[in-house]
Amino acid sequence: MTEEGMLSILRRGTTYQVRYASSNPHGLERPPYPCPDEGTLVTLLHQCGTDPWSIQQAGTELRKGRMAVLPLRCPPAQLQAYFSANRARSQPKVPAAAA
Repeated sequence: MTEEGMLSILRRGTTYQVRYASSNPHGLERPPYPCPDEGTLVTLLHQCGTDPWSIQQAGTELRKGRMAVLPLRCPPAQLQAYFSANRARSQPKVPAAAA
């Protein structure tokens, strides 16, 4: 069983904020996942099954200061690992950088 949705990624200074939105209108709202650097972001995207071309395109958009939006289809356990309410309480928030 897989869950489908979209990832939106914003660059905040040297960090990245990744949000997941479910395609299911009754799906859980999940907290954003803070990525401290581009390497962590690429690892997250790779582990979520994103193809290399899409990862490269997302990186290009983010370096230009734009938002990257990617379709996502992965097992619920994978989503829970990155976008769970428990993880959000245990990790400090990534501060937004001044534009």
